[in-house]
Amino acid sequence: VMSKTKLSDIYEAVSVEPGERTQEQLETILNFVQDVAFISQLAYDQQIALCKVMRLERIPAKEAVFYLGDHGDKYYIILMGLVAVQTPNKSARCPSGIHNIATEDCYCPGREVETYAYLKEQQGFGDLALQTDAPRAATIICTEDSEFLVTTRDNYQAFAHQIRNMAERRAQFLRMCGAVAQGIQRGEVGPHDLAIMAQVMHEVSIGGPKMICKQGEPADMVYLVRSGQLLQVRAVDAGARKDANAQTVEEEASCLAPSDEPKKTARRRSQDAPSSSFPSVQDDRNEVLASANDKAAGTVESPKESDTPKKKKPKVLLQVGKLSSHGVFGFNEVINGESWGVSLVSDPVAEIYTISK
Repeated sequence: VMSKTKLSDIYEAVSVEPGERTQEQLETILNFVQDVAFISQLAYDQQIALCKVMRLERIPAKEAVFYLGDHGDKYYIILMGLVAVQTPNKSARCPSGIHNIATEDCYCPGREVETYAYLKEQQGFGDLALQTDAPRAATIICTEDSEFLVTTRDNYQAFAHQIRNMAERRAQFLRMCGAVAQGIQRGEVGPHDLAIMAQVMHEVSIGGPKMICKQGEPADMVYLVRSGQLLQVRAVDAGARKDANAQTVEEEASCLAPSDEPKKTARRRSQDAPSSSFPSVQDDRNEVLASANDKAAGTVESPKESDTPKKKKPKVLLQVGKLSSHGVFGFNEVINGESWGVSLVSDPVAEIYTISK
């Protein structure tokens, strides 16, 4: 819960006319909104530009912020309160009888809706209205008295071309991803879907090697590779590998080195540096991969009645695949509510997009 002091600072900042807000007041607003999905993907100067024009709106409990099918021009960030997101019931027919629900979008008044999710402080909604006049895809109802920081389309248009170009580049990137391209061909992914995904994608730079997701944990993110590559590794019991090529964790990890040259470079740096210096890239890689193996395979033993510690079974870390540019990982796992079947490790660095569940 936000402190009263912080809340009063935001009230004071947004009460000042846009052109008269001080840098300190802009930073106060930004500190609150910077982690909101739509805002976080903007550059600092773009974030500040939005903070200059945000206004405060209050809507009482049980009233709608907007309805399914409305043509709005505002983007909302919840300052205080709680709202329900109500989306069309997919099994309900078009109330006007003019749309085939199986193949068409229907935003007709009176369309039956159901509560899909609840949003609270520091979450936003309605950002597509800043860029297009498309009808609202959901109804938003305040479940309690709520306050919002609001940006209008007119305010946004001042620098919208920069954001639009970024969204178009991301949409083009998505079209080149195999899994998305197949969805487009099958008619499962349309322009509206691409626009939404482009808006919620986050750019992440990984200076690795680093474990990105861990085998066995719930899948909560989709990963798309911009550049570099990610290794897909699976930890199994050593006894499960009976063939002559079975390797220990350390042996397998060493086989995942990118090339001989990086190993030589790392070795030279290690020789030149004092013994207290940071580990080399290869040392770091082995440690990360071994850690990924131990954690993903669940090698930590639960306490036993006996005081005699049980010897851990040897594990083998297997590289089962890799993702390079435009590779996609996690769509099926996230949609189906599954856990990660493998771990992802950067090899050694990568630029990726993420889409949160």
